[in-house]
Amino acid sequence: MDEEPEPIDRERINLSTRLCAYRTAIAAIDIALWAEKERIPHNWRFKELCEPAITNKPAPAIPYTEELQAAIDAYEAVRGNPEATQGRTPKQALLSWLEENRPNLGAKARDRIATMCNWEPQGGAPATPTGRGSE
Repeated sequence: MDEEPEPIDRERINLSTRLCAYRTAIAAIDIALWAEKERIPHNWRFKELCEPAITNKPAPAIPYTEELQAAIDAYEAVRGNPEATQGRTPKQALLSWLEENRPNLGAKARDRIATMCNWEPQGGAPATPTGRGSE
């Protein structure tokens, strides 16, 4: 089951839309991120959703290179934090995190890492935050 899921056509979703439970998989972090974006209160804690099941990660047998470790750390810090991407693209948020937390990396290295870790590579301006019901 490694195939990409089909995108949801929002025009076809309504109150009577039924989902096929055995063919539908949604990660809790994705629901939490969506709820944050829509300003819907929820009880999920991002840190818990983003942490691996094993919190005491064993050290890798061979230490990661500085850039690889920076990429892993930046992705884990920014991906599960909606405040980090509020009003900016994921790449901008990653660059900001790297500048703050890995100042020893050069600008080109930070850009490479942010490009690689960007989960929305199609680009475009970030959505402008709006209040609920103001549409």
